[in-house]
Amino acid sequence: MSTSEAKRVKELEKENTRLKKLVADLSLDNAILKDINSKKLLSPAKVKAAASYGANTYHVSQRQLCRALKINRTTLRYQPKTRDDESYLTGKIIYLACNYGSYGYRMVCAMLRNEGLRVNHKRAWSAYGGKKA
Repeated sequence: MSTSEAKRVKELEKENTRLKKLVADLSLDNAILKDINSKKLLSPAKVKAAASYGANTYHVSQRQLCRALKINRTTLRYQPKTRDDESYLTGKIIYLACNYGSYGYRMVCAMLRNEGLRVNHKRAWSAYGGKKA
C-alpha cells in the first residue's frame, strides 16, 4: 500500500466516524421527537414540560434538545415576571365578579380604579377571563 492510498484510507475512516456520529445524533433526535408528543407545542408551559421530560429521559444537552424540538432556547429559559399585587388583584376580581355577576370586566376594572388600585383594562381582562362563577 502506497502513502497516497494510506492517506486516502485515513480520510475515509475520518469521514466514516463523522457520518456515524451524525447518524447517531439524528436517530437520537428522532427518538426524542417520537417519545415526546409530535404535535406542535403551543404554550410555553407545555414546551418546558416536554423539554424537562426529554432532558431527564435522554440526558442530552439543552442545545440538542431545543434543536430536536425546534424551539428557541430563550423560550426554555424564560422566567415570567409576576407583579407583587397580582394575587391580590386576582382575588379582588374574583370577589367582585362573584358578588356582581352581571358586571363585565370593564365595570370591574372601573370599580378597582375607584378603590385606588392602578390597573388598566388589559390587565383586568387577563385576570378576569374565566374567573367569573
